[in-house]
Amino acid sequence: MNGKCRECTNTYKRDWRNRNRDKDNERKLKHYYENRELYKDKAVKWKQKNFKRVSLYNQKYRKENQNYFRRYRKENKSKIIIKDQRREARKRFLPEDLTEEQYEEIMEIFGYSCALTGETEDIHMDHVIPLSVGHGGTTKRNIIPLKASINLSKGASNIFEWFEQRGGYYDIDRSKFEKMIEHLAEINGMTEEEYKEYVYFCHENPIEIDYENSQEGSA
Repeated sequence: MNGKCRECTNTYKRDWRNRNRDKDNERKLKHYYENRELYKDKAVKWKQKNFKRVSLYNQKYRKENQNYFRRYRKENKSKIIIKDQRREARKRFLPEDLTEEQYEEIMEIFGYSCALTGETEDIHMDHVIPLSVGHGGTTKRNIIPLKASINLSKGASNIFEWFEQRGGYYDIDRSKFEKMIEHLAEINGMTEEEYKEYVYFCHENPIEIDYENSQEGSA
């Protein structure tokens, strides 16, 4: 017994916490950074163990705040796009270091327009080497802005083959295509011929990921 009533004890503890809050937070932060991997491992295991509970909570939270999320996505379109595409690359164990600044730089290089037509409406982020072939990734070395219809038409095709087969249909000027390839070759530290060979190599040697087994291995 400390000789104090419960209310006095609680008041003392509350005052002590307020006086030492900064010092306590600094101690907790230091402990977190010194044991970061342990904390991450515990968080992953907790989410796996409580997957259904977390999923239901997320669904409920998003439903209750759908207006906020709708407004946020509208105001942060490029940030959302980058985050989603980085996630897709990560699922395939591919590089995913594209930043907002790099994306903005790419858009500026092509005048905030389609790299092949110069149009400014309905522009999509295209992976020149598709993530589905297991090469490339979501990086500034593999991203170009394309008009939505062209992006969908290209899909997972080899961009060189697609241009020869479909470029005329979209009335694409060959000089624009060559300028785009020049940019991609330069940013990848290759000559244009080397870059073309690299693209063909990626398509001819796809890497398939066994998602089911890879997820079991990470559990």
